[in-house]
Formats: sequence, C-alpha cells, structure tokens
Amino acid sequence: MLGGRLDIKGFFDNVDHDILLDILRRDIHDRRLIKVIRNMLNAGLVYEGEFEETELGTPQGGVASPILGNIYLNELDEFIANKYEYLSPRERKKADIPCYIVRYADDAVVLCGSKKHAETLKAEIAEYLSNRLKLQLSAEKTLVTHADKGFDFLGFNIRRWKRQGKERVLAKPSRKAIQRFRSTMAKDSRAFWMAPGAAVVATLNRKIRGFAEYFRRGNAKDTFLTLDYYLWGLVFHRLKQRTREPPGVVARRYQHRFNEAANLPYHRKSTAKNFGFKDSDGNVHMLDKLGFYKIEYPDKCSQKNPYVPMTGSGWMVIVNFEKR
Repeated sequence: MLGGRLDIKGFFDNVDHDILLDILRRDIHDRRLIKVIRNMLNAGLVYEGEFEETELGTPQGGVASPILGNIYLNELDEFIANKYEYLSPRERKKADIPCYIVRYADDAVVLCGSKKHAETLKAEIAEYLSNRLKLQLSAEKTLVTHADKGFDFLGFNIRRWKRQGKERVLAKPSRKAIQRFRSTMAKDSRAFWMAPGAAVVATLNRKIRGFAEYFRRGNAKDTFLTLDYYLWGLVFHRLKQRTREPPGVVARRYQHRFNEAANLPYHRKSTAKNFGFKDSDGNVHMLDKLGFYKIEYPDKCSQKNPYVPMTGSGWMVIVNFEKR
C-alpha cells in the first residue's frame, strides 16, 4: 500500500501547551522537568527585534521543538494505529478501515485500501485533530488520491507503476526538488566570475553530494544523468563568461580526467572528463558527478523501513493543516 502526504502547515506555531503538557505527564513524573518545559514554552521569542509572547506553539528550530512536536503528533499515530495496525490478526479481519500511517516529523502519509475508506478516514482524522489536538485540516490541500497518480513526499514523487502484470514503486526526485537544486547551483556557480575555481568547485560539490546521497535511494538514475548534463553546461557557460575566450579554448583549459583529481574518493575516479581547477600546489579539484553515486532502488534499498507493510489497492489521504 502506498500513501499520501500529511503536511502540517504552521504546525510548530499551533501546538497547544496544555495538551502537550498533559501528554508529557503520562510518562514524566518529575514535576521539575515539566516546569522547565512549561517555562520554555511560555518564554516568548524575539522576532525582527520585537518580543512576542508564545501562548501557542513551540519555536521552530528550538532545541527541544523536534522531540516535543513528535510527542504531540504521536497522538495521531496512535489514533491511526488503533484502527488496524495494533489489532490482533483476528481483530483485523473485522476492522472497518485497514490503514497505516508513516510519519516523519510533521510530514506523513496515511495509507488505506479504497476510495470509500479514504474519504471516511479523512473525515475521522479531521474530527480527531480538531477535538483532540486543536488542529484544523486545510480543505484545499487535503486530498484523496490513488497510488497510480502519485504524490510528493519529503522531496520524492512516489507512485505505483504497473508493467506486464507486475507492480513496482517508483520513487523519483520531485519536480520541486529538482528545480530547487538547479536554482541553487545556478546561484552558487556565479562565484566562478571572481572566486578561485577550486573554492567554487568545493562549494558546488557539497551541494551535489548532499543531493545525490539523499535521492540515490530511489529511481533517480535518469534524473542524475539529466542533471549532470545540466551542470556541465552551466559551469561551461559560467567559465565562458569569466574568461571571454572561445568555447574550444575553455573546454581544453579547464577539462580534466577524474583520475587526476585530488578531492574525490577513489571509487569515483575514472577516465571520464569534467571541469577541474588546479590549486597553488598543482592538485586538480574536480566537479563531482551525480552519475558516480550508486543507486539503491526501492525494492533493494539497504535503508528500507521494515515496519511498514506494503499491501492494499493503493488509495491514500493527503492532508494539510491550517491555523485554527
């Protein structure tokens, strides 16, 4: 079973302090610790030089905010799990709605088996969140969709793909993630106009590696090859602007083989060429390539979640939150 995205808009701004403290008191019996957390929640914050009281929410980016947010939304996890996941095999046969939830911080997917179940579950989630956690679903962004149509979740576009009677899960970088990466690289590559080439390459390589390591656990091969072609053209264009020399001269002067590189791991070295720049010691610093990173496909990924069953017809609920 695949799932849809549960994206909580303004979640950290809408955490109810009283509800959160009641949840914490179930397992934390040290009153001093509860008092510290309460004082932290009520301490207020300074925004653009002005002090603001915090009657709701926990500061996004605060040291304790991630764990407090997870504790708060664990109530939703329990609500969904009690409908099916926590039931015994015998009780599951009588369950009204077979469903699961997969959550990462304030983003999640809710999984179910049919459109009817999805519509029912959507209404129940809205009622539960409103009554229990004082959060409200966004009518515009709360959707019911099918796995075959796909959905974006944590930067991936995930959908079910059928071919020759077989079903596969395709997890590709989303269009927004790709566009964001391209925009970042276009912006950072402008440094070639004035900064040393080796320093700019180091900056770009950090972004390339971060993107590759995150998205290589999915169906990203074609995306990586396309982006490598884009990066080559982008750097080539920047160097032409910098040197004002003919394209052929730029290509001959700045292209090197990866086996000459001093800044890349051994397993990524090859006889292929890309743009590289020599430092004061004569070492060549190469622009990395996304295509060198090993792809781990969803069905063979070493970091698969072993706790998420993959069954059902693939209907999902995609929900968002808005301020109450």
